[in-house]
Amino acid sequence: MLASFFLEPFADFWGLLFWYLAIAIIDISLATVLLNTMPLFITLLSALMGHDSIGKNRILAVMFGFGGVLLILLPIKADFNLIGVSYALLGAFFCGAHVRIYTCAWEKRCIYFNRYLV
Repeated sequence: MLASFFLEPFADFWGLLFWYLAIAIIDISLATVLLNTMPLFITLLSALMGHDSIGKNRILAVMFGFGGVLLILLPIKADFNLIGVSYALLGAFFCGAHVRIYTCAWEKRCIYFNRYLV
């Protein structure tokens, strides 16, 4: 619980920082599409943190999701900015980490409170 007290604001800060850096460099429509990859990162982080099992359907869904992002990015033009795209994806990753850390802490808090309320 104490770790989530420090990790959650850390992830939130970096997520917002990378988001603002991304919209300063690339078009806001592309940055918004890339930020909406956050559920894909939440799914991956859930498996890495060991709190959720990922079956074949979820793995397939995540692969199709990232494939869709690649389809959006594929018409690479001369003004394509890899740094801006990287900032947007890092923003989505850290925002996803923020959400996952928050939900883990909340689930533990709910279990803690339920134990003493019942």
